[in-house]
Amino acid sequence: MHNSKISEELIRKKWNEYLSLLQRQPDRQSIKKFELENLWPLTKEALIDNAKTTFKEAKPRGLISTVGFSADPIAGVILALNPEYVCFIHTEESEKTITQVISMTNYPLDQFMKFQVEKDDIIMIYSEIRRAIKHLIDKGIKETEIVIDATGGTKIIPFIEGLVAQNFNLSVLYVSYQHYDSTARRPVAGSERIIFHEHLTTSFPDGIFEQILALFSNQEFSPINQLTAQIDQKTLCLTFLATLVTGLEQWEHYEYDEAITSISTAKTYVKTKFRHHAQHVILPVLDQWLDYLALVQKNTWYKTVDIMNKAKRQFRKKDRINAAITSYSALELIIEHIFTVLGINRQNPEYHALKENKAFLEAFNLLPENAEFQKIQAKWVATSKKIKNKNLDLPPVLGLTDSFVLLSLFNSKLQKQIGGLKHFTDLRNKIVHRLYVPKPDEINNMLNFFTTLLEILLSLFCPDDYSALEKYLSQDLLNKENLHTLAKQLRIENLSG
Repeated sequence: MHNSKISEELIRKKWNEYLSLLQRQPDRQSIKKFELENLWPLTKEALIDNAKTTFKEAKPRGLISTVGFSADPIAGVILALNPEYVCFIHTEESEKTITQVISMTNYPLDQFMKFQVEKDDIIMIYSEIRRAIKHLIDKGIKETEIVIDATGGTKIIPFIEGLVAQNFNLSVLYVSYQHYDSTARRPVAGSERIIFHEHLTTSFPDGIFEQILALFSNQEFSPINQLTAQIDQKTLCLTFLATLVTGLEQWEHYEYDEAITSISTAKTYVKTKFRHHAQHVILPVLDQWLDYLALVQKNTWYKTVDIMNKAKRQFRKKDRINAAITSYSALELIIEHIFTVLGINRQNPEYHALKENKAFLEAFNLLPENAEFQKIQAKWVATSKKIKNKNLDLPPVLGLTDSFVLLSLFNSKLQKQIGGLKHFTDLRNKIVHRLYVPKPDEINNMLNFFTTLLEILLSLFCPDDYSALEKYLSQDLLNKENLHTLAKQLRIENLSG
């Protein structure tokens, strides 16, 4: 057991003896003998002691070491970490160092694995390090339990190791030192220490940041928070994005109150943390979203537009089934809202009371004595027969098609849409109840038809806000142009630190 740190006095004593030996210019074998018997124990003890504070939690179970021509730091790390398996990345020339390491550590041979590379072959080095990772994984070691020791080897090998560690979220270490002796041309034995950083991908998340920006630009919000949750040290931009994306995801789920809160928090973050140029680019987009969400939050007409826009986004992302269901929901919502405004309960309609329903009459500029109004029931029955090919009286419950037919009795524009509505309602029912997989053209036609229908209904029942509603219906604010604008600026901000 190694519980006590090496005294400075012992280090100075042994090192002075070493320098005296070098001054006498003995043969190489005598130097090696002194180093092994006197300096190696200092190095070993220093690294073992240092590991106790460096690895406060569980030590790595798998070690990948690059091998040069110095065995001491490699052997010291192995003894300090006591890994279950060790993989050596070596050249033909440095293989003899491995023999020394095995002798110095007394480790079982079946816990070592060698991977030979050409010192200047970048592709080969990368490939062999990946093979070493796979070897450790095959032994039951997780990627998060693997550390790369990049101390030894030619400069290119540790460089490639760092690249692999970044790609696979491995941890890295390096044996450094507190004192270097230029006369001996090596670190002072006993002054070595382990520099360790875990999980490179999540600690230095530029690669993940680019993945997040790509998802963000493509309106794929759900995976982003899963990625940001993995990151250990969040940058300014990632902290902002995590908050903003939470709001956009809430928006997608129609949680408008929560979305407004999250996006407002992101806005405050930009105003207090970002540079002025970034504020000028980002804040107008956030303000536009917040103004719009405030309307959607309190106004059902705007909410129907928002739902229809979501259906279009789903279709662009090739989610045809949900696009069909969502677009139908938008139409169902506006019909329900219209009947609520008109004072008609669709679950228990009272047709005899229509002539006394002031809101209903005013919506169509009708008067009780109007001849058209007196023919409501006759027209209704005739239209129902035509639509359903059945002999039906007035339905006890107004479904979507029935509701639309009733409204269409008083408007020629709506009457022309009855056939199309029946066709696309049938298509929606096939998708929901018969697991039918629609063709892209079918859903595209459905979305275009439902959008036209929505425009007609909005123009009839919400004329005062129609121009604004039409604008939002034709231009979705959660569009890729706005997202690209934010992503472009965030990339600049991220590089600016």
